[in-house]
Amino acid sequence: MKKLTNAVLIVVLSSSFALVKAQEEKRDSLKTKEIQGVVVTALGIKKEKRALTYSTQEIGGDALVKVKDANPMNSLSGRVAGVNISRSSSGIGGSVKVTLRGQSSSRNNQPLYVIDGVPITNSTPSQPGSIFGDEGGSRDGGDVLSLINPDDIENINVLRGAASAALYGSQGANGVILITTKKGKSGKVSLNFNSNITAESAAYYPKLQYEYLATNPGQGGTSWGAKGSTEDYAKKFFKTGLTSINSVSLSASNNIFSSYLSYANTSSNGVIPTSRMNQNNFTFRETVNLFGDKLKVDASVNVSEQRFHNRPGNGLYLSPLVGLYAFPRGENYDDYTTNFERLNTQNYIKEQNIFNNAAFTSDIEQNPYWLLNRAATDENNKRAYMKGSISYVATDWLTFQARASYDYVNRNYKRRLYAGTTPVLAHKFGRYISENSVDTQWYTDIIATANKSFGKFDVSAVLGASRNDFKLGDLTFADSGFDKPGQGLKIPNYFVLGNFVGTEGIGNSIGTDKETKSVFGSAQFGFDKAIYLDVSARNDWSSALSESFFYPSVGLSTILNKYIDFGDTVKFLKLRGAYAQVGNDIPSFIQGNLSSTYGKLTGGVIQEPAVSSYPGIALKPELKKSWEAGLEARLFNNRVNFDFTYYLSNTTNQYFEINAGSNIYGVQRWAVNGGDIESKGIEASLNVIPFKDDNFEWSSTINFGTNKSYVKSLSDFLRQADGTVTATLTPLDNSFQYILKEGSRFGTIMVKQLAKDANGLAIFDNSSGTPTPVSLGMQEAGTPFPDWNAGWVNTFNYKNFTLNVVIDGKMGGKAVSTTQAMLDQAGVSQATADARNTNNGQILVSDGKGNNYNISAKEYYNAVGGRDGYTSEYVYDLSNFRLAEFSLGYNFIPKNSFIQKANISIVGRNLFFIYKKDKNIPFDPNVVSSTGEAFQGIEVFSQPSTRSIGVNLSVNF
Repeated sequence: MKKLTNAVLIVVLSSSFALVKAQEEKRDSLKTKEIQGVVVTALGIKKEKRALTYSTQEIGGDALVKVKDANPMNSLSGRVAGVNISRSSSGIGGSVKVTLRGQSSSRNNQPLYVIDGVPITNSTPSQPGSIFGDEGGSRDGGDVLSLINPDDIENINVLRGAASAALYGSQGANGVILITTKKGKSGKVSLNFNSNITAESAAYYPKLQYEYLATNPGQGGTSWGAKGSTEDYAKKFFKTGLTSINSVSLSASNNIFSSYLSYANTSSNGVIPTSRMNQNNFTFRETVNLFGDKLKVDASVNVSEQRFHNRPGNGLYLSPLVGLYAFPRGENYDDYTTNFERLNTQNYIKEQNIFNNAAFTSDIEQNPYWLLNRAATDENNKRAYMKGSISYVATDWLTFQARASYDYVNRNYKRRLYAGTTPVLAHKFGRYISENSVDTQWYTDIIATANKSFGKFDVSAVLGASRNDFKLGDLTFADSGFDKPGQGLKIPNYFVLGNFVGTEGIGNSIGTDKETKSVFGSAQFGFDKAIYLDVSARNDWSSALSESFFYPSVGLSTILNKYIDFGDTVKFLKLRGAYAQVGNDIPSFIQGNLSSTYGKLTGGVIQEPAVSSYPGIALKPELKKSWEAGLEARLFNNRVNFDFTYYLSNTTNQYFEINAGSNIYGVQRWAVNGGDIESKGIEASLNVIPFKDDNFEWSSTINFGTNKSYVKSLSDFLRQADGTVTATLTPLDNSFQYILKEGSRFGTIMVKQLAKDANGLAIFDNSSGTPTPVSLGMQEAGTPFPDWNAGWVNTFNYKNFTLNVVIDGKMGGKAVSTTQAMLDQAGVSQATADARNTNNGQILVSDGKGNNYNISAKEYYNAVGGRDGYTSEYVYDLSNFRLAEFSLGYNFIPKNSFIQKANISIVGRNLFFIYKKDKNIPFDPNVVSSTGEAFQGIEVFSQPSTRSIGVNLSVNF
C-alpha cells in the first residue's frame, strides 16, 4: 500500500507540474502577482500570512456548505493537513472528536474553539463509557458546535501548533480553531437562500446471515439450526432517512451600518424508526462605524434550539440493534414488530413481547420496537450566545478594544422506561429519568494594539488582559430507580416526580466552576518585509490552582527569495521556526478538596468528596513544550503552493486519578501529576492549479499529516505490582480495556488473547473431552489512532458547471467489535454461515502439541465469540480511503433579473470506500462510539453510518 500511495502521489505531482509548465508556456499573458493574504490569528488579530512564524491553514465558508453537515467540523475532514476528524455514531447533530497533532493529554485532547476572537467552551454533557452503557442509555449528548449554523461561517482558520495558540495560555495546549462569522457586506443589500435535501441509507453495518434457522424453531434461542431461508430483518428495520437544511440570510451595509440576519432550520428523520431531530438557528449581527471609522461597535446574538426524539445510542443495554441483529432466524419477525407489547390480564399492564435468546442474557436483549416506543428518549438543547465589542482608533498606529460575551447552554434529557422493561434496568412499574443541565460562560477582555513602521523596520504589539468565568454541568437530576427499597414508581407508567417512591435519586451536582484571569502580550519585529521575529507571553491565574503559571513563545521567519534569486519559477519561499509553552488546566474542585463543600447533593444529603489533590502536593496544569519548523513556497506564478511543517512536543505534568484507599477524609481518589507524552510528526499541504483558461479551471489540493504519540513516562503512583506503569482510561469491561502504558504508543487497546500455533491455528485444549480455547490473558492489540491521514480535494470549473470531489483517508489504527463477537456466538453473522458452508461446517484447530483436529463451527464460535470471549479475534484495522464528498452543480447567472445568481447541485456524502485494508470490518472505521477521551477503539451495536445523496439549491438576490 505504501508503494502504491507513493506511486500515485508521484504521478499526480508530476502530471500537475507538467500541466502547469505547459500552461505557462502557452499563456505568456499570465501575470505574476504575489499573494498578500491576511488571516485571523489568536485573539482575533489579523496578520499578513507572509509574516507568520508558525503553521496555519484557512478554509473558506463556501467549502463547508458545498455538501452540508449539521456539525460544520465534520466538513474539515480531508481539507486540513494533520487534522483527525472522528464522527460520533449517534448520527446527525452528534458531537465530533477533533485532534490537531495527535494525542498529548491523558484527559483532554480537543482544541480550543474561538468565535470572532472570543473563546467558547465546547462542552458535552454525556459520552458512552462502557460496553453495557449505563442504565439510562449509553448516549452522545452532542456538543456546542452542533448548535452552530454552517451558513453563518465566513471562514475557519486552524492554528495547529502551540506557537500559534500561545496567547491562549492554559487553554491552548491542543491548538485552536478560529471561526469567523459573516457580517454585512460593504455597499450592498443581498438576500441569500439555501436548501439542502438529502436521503440517507444505512450503509455500513455487520454482514448477517439468513440461510440458517433457529437452533430450536418456535422457541427462540440462537441460530445454529438447520439450513433454510428467511427474510432480511435488518433491511426491513432500517428505513430511508431524510434530512433537510434550509437557511435564509439578509445582508445590508453602508458607510456607517452593517447588518446581517439569518435563520436556519434542520430537520431529520433517521434510518432507525422513530429517530428524528429538529433544529432552529437565529443570528443577528450589527456593526456600526462612527466618527470617520475611528469608533467601531460590533454586537451579535445567536439563538439555537435542538430537539431529538430517540437519538441513537450504543451499548448492550438499550440499543435496539442488539435484538434486531440477533433475532432468531425463521421466527415470526412481524409479530414482534406490530405486537411489541401485550396485555397482562392479571395486572392489566401492557408488557414487552420478547423472545428468549440463550446467547444473549435477558438483561440486554429486548424487543427493538419496545425500546423505540416504550423506552424512548427526548432531548431539548437550547443555546443563547451574545457578544459585543467596541474598538477605538486613538492614532494611526494605536487601537484600543474591549469585548464581552455571554454563552448560555441548557440541555434537558428524559427517558421513560415503561413497566415490562427488563428488571435489570427498571422498576416493575417503570422508570423515569430526567436531567437538566446548564452551562454558562462570561468572557471579557481589553486589548491595545500598536503598529508602527521605522524605515525598513515594522513593529506590531499587543497588550491585554482577560477574564474567563464559566460553570459547566450545573446538573439537576431525578431518577426513580430500580426494584429496590426507596426506589421506583408508585403508579405504573406515570412519569412525574410526584410519583417517585422516594427521593434517593433526586439531586444536584456541578461539573466545573472556574475563573481564569490572564494578562498577555505579544510583539512582532519585521525587517525589510522579509524577516520577522515574534515573541509572546501570557500569565494565567486559575481558580482551580494554588499558583499562577507563565506561558512564553518565540518564532522567527525569513522570506528567502527576498535575498536569493531563485529565478522566475520560485516567487515566494519562506523558512520558519517557533518554540512555545502552553498549558492544559486541571478540573475544578480538586485542589485541596478534603471537605464535602463541593460534593454531590443526592437525596438531600451532601456526599463526601470523590477526588482531591494528594495531601501536601499542589497540582499543576499540564505543560506542553513544543517546537516546529516549516517551509512555505509559491511557484509558477502562484499555480503551485506548498506548505511543510515538522513538529515535536512534550507534555508533562499529566493529570491522573488513583485509588485513595481508606482515609480520614472519605476521598475516593487522589489526583496527582506526572508523566511525559511525546508527540511528533509532519504536516504537508500542496495546492496545484494544473489547468486554467477562460472556460476551464482545475484546482487540486493534497493534505497530508503523520503523528506518533508515545507515553515516555507516567506518574510513579501508577506503578503496578508487576513493575509496569499504566493508567486506566477505560476499566476492564468483559474482555476489553483501554489504557496508557509507559513505553508504548498513546492509547493501548488490551484484549483477551487466544493462543495460536506457528501456523496461526487457534489452540484448543481437548484433554477433558470438551474443546476449550487456551488463553494468553490480556495482551496489547494496538492503538486506535492512525499513523497518518490524508485528503485530496479537487474542484473543476467548466463554464457554468462546477464539480467538487473530496477523498479522505487514514492508515493505521485498530478497534474491537463487540458486536461481531456476539453475533458470531449467536450464529447470526455471515461469518458463521460461511464456516458452516465450508469443510462440512468444521474448523481446524490445534492442541498446541503439533496435532490438529476439527471442531464444529458452533463449538468454535460459542467458545471464542461473545461479549466476554476472545476479543483478539475481533480486532480490525481502521485503514481506509473513501469518497467523502461529491457535488456536481450548475451556476445560473440571469440577466436583468432580481436574482443575482443561483446554483443547483447534486450532492453526496460518505458515498463509498475506495480502499479498506480490513475488508470484513463490520462498522464504519471513521466513526467512533465516543468523542471523549475514554472508550476509544471499541464498537458496541452502534447505529450504522449513512450514505447521503441529495440536492442543494442556492439563490442569491
